[in-house]
Amino acid sequence: MTDKTRVRAMVAGAILAAAAAVLSYTLLCHNYGYSRRLFRSGDGWGYDIGCRNSVVIHQPFIPALPGEMPFPDRKSARKAAGMVIGKLRSGESPALSVEEAESCL
Repeated sequence: MTDKTRVRAMVAGAILAAAAAVLSYTLLCHNYGYSRRLFRSGDGWGYDIGCRNSVVIHQPFIPALPGEMPFPDRKSARKAAGMVIGKLRSGESPALSVEEAESCL
């Protein structure tokens, strides 16, 4: 096995392990539900997504947008957290696109 093949195999294995962990945690949380907690972040707001008393996503800044800018108000942070929870419940990646993040503002 060449070094290049070995590296590819290791990367593929790591990706599969991460995907399996996310899937199993998502299925576990789907049964128990997700929680959302809003918090002050700098001069704005951020959110945590929790499952079974554990924070699974800590988001102090607006995701997908450049820089480290918190949400301008509680309402926009709540809307983004709701979108993330919706994606998790439907088995999608919780990452928000630029368009989705901007729609929360």
